[in-house]
Amino acid sequence: MSNNVFRTTKCSAYEHPEFTLVFDTSVPQADIEVLASFLEDSVAEGTRYKDGDLITVGSMLFRVAMIKDALSIEEPNLLSLPIEWTQGVSRTMQLLRLQKDIAESLGLEDEIDPPSIRCSLLVGANLTLQDKELVLDRVNASVCDSGWFVGRQDSELNYEDKATLKRISVYQAILNWPQIGGFLALPVGCRVEFSRQKPRFTRNGRDLEIKSGSLIDALAKGSLMNEPL
Repeated sequence: MSNNVFRTTKCSAYEHPEFTLVFDTSVPQADIEVLASFLEDSVAEGTRYKDGDLITVGSMLFRVAMIKDALSIEEPNLLSLPIEWTQGVSRTMQLLRLQKDIAESLGLEDEIDPPSIRCSLLVGANLTLQDKELVLDRVNASVCDSGWFVGRQDSELNYEDKATLKRISVYQAILNWPQIGGFLALPVGCRVEFSRQKPRFTRNGRDLEIKSGSLIDALAKGSLMNEPL
């Protein structure tokens, strides 16, 4: 997949280097323009970026890298732990768009709450990388705890017992089970049950309606809910 390059134009007016944003053709130009505007507006408001700075965007992180006289943006490669950085913004923008579209599919776009990849979550101790039929449940979140639990639907373990749980980073969870990343921005109280038949979404015990024609509606009809998004 070929890469495109977008350069900001308004930062130099504030004696600040411009940004170079590298992205592939799967990312809508409009989303890149929103990101560029965010960077330009923050510079206009007084933020000064330098080599090595981290910028939070949704669940993901950008790292600023000075290359010659311009600032480039790097992102986690979503392939390795610890994090390895690579030039570009595609993975971050794809995940952010996916999280927004999933929240909108359930009528929760105004409550979207993406946890940082630096936060933690709980997983069932018997969960394997091969498991597809998962359950995701979000309880009260805190600064470092995303509030999410990920387990097996057919688990024989009692997940109410803390001995059956282990804590990992949100980043590691996305690496292990890529299909969950888009759902992690759903707000507290949400529960997602992946199944071969039809996914189920609830909040505080009540079913959530999937909007007709939405992303989730299309994925469910195509039986793609258990595949990496």
